[in-house]
Amino acid sequence: EGAVIIPDTVIYNKQKLAVNEIGAGAFLVSYNPKLTSITIPKSVKIIRTQAFSGQSEITDIYINGSNIDFESSIFSKRASITRRVHINHFEDLCNNHYAVNITGSTGGSSPLNGSYIYIDGIEVDTIHLKNITTITDNAFEGVLNNLYLTSNELISIGNYAFFYSNLRHITLPSSLKFIGDAVFKYCYWITNITIPENLEHIGVYAFENVNNLTKITWKAKSLQVDNAPAYSAFHLSSDKLDTLVIDTGVLNIPQYMFYSSIYTATPVIISKNKNVPRAFKNSFYALNAKSPLYVPKGTKNDYNSNVGWNKFTYIHEFVKINYR
Repeated sequence: EGAVIIPDTVIYNKQKLAVNEIGAGAFLVSYNPKLTSITIPKSVKIIRTQAFSGQSEITDIYINGSNIDFESSIFSKRASITRRVHINHFEDLCNNHYAVNITGSTGGSSPLNGSYIYIDGIEVDTIHLKNITTITDNAFEGVLNNLYLTSNELISIGNYAFFYSNLRHITLPSSLKFIGDAVFKYCYWITNITIPENLEHIGVYAFENVNNLTKITWKAKSLQVDNAPAYSAFHLSSDKLDTLVIDTGVLNIPQYMFYSSIYTATPVIISKNKNVPRAFKNSFYALNAKSPLYVPKGTKNDYNSNVGWNKFTYIHEFVKINYR
């Protein structure tokens, strides 16, 4: 009852054994008194399904290791209390693995879901990930901290990595090649995003319901994405988008990249490409045909005769343009 500290070793049959796993239902509330805190040692590498099921009053979880496999439904949903997850380094968090199958709800298995992250007893907000190339699936899912995250070496962001979190800003580095499914879904506080030049894959609904997104800067030179309309990366859930910049060197805009079944945004669109990037009839599905499109001097006719771009009624040429 109360605080539970799981040891890194136990004595069994006069032998000293490492504690590498917490079994399924190990601390079920039906078998154990209610817990208020749990300390997980570095030795633990896997936590099985429903290990702490029913323990809805846990306020503090101390995770001392990394490369832990969390199976589904480890912790119960929070009661009306604040839950704090204590870790040693954000690098540890990024390397943990969460076996979560999200079907549209916020009820995943990540111990961070609906929790605040603490390092050395301090609630954290601004983070720079050093020497981290991968953020695993669901790593920051449901985190309540107001996160501002930067990284210079990131290559891959896993599925649902920031799903329903309070992420306020993230800088996606030029090294990034992979964005998984629904990575930033329901990240309401992001206002602008730059899609980096070397990105090769962006998953389904990656930016769905990012309701306050006002500016997108597109630098990805040649991005591949699923073609079905349900797989739109930018599934717009509001009409707040006011600026879309297509940077130089972009070769294509994939199908249904900007999609919405409800809203139609009317942003200022600026393409800095003299060679018209390949687009499809449905690439700009969610953008109003009356959105002003600005293109380099001497290219208006080229844009007006290319599929996708020719949906826009007002195409203007510029020599130099200032934009937000």
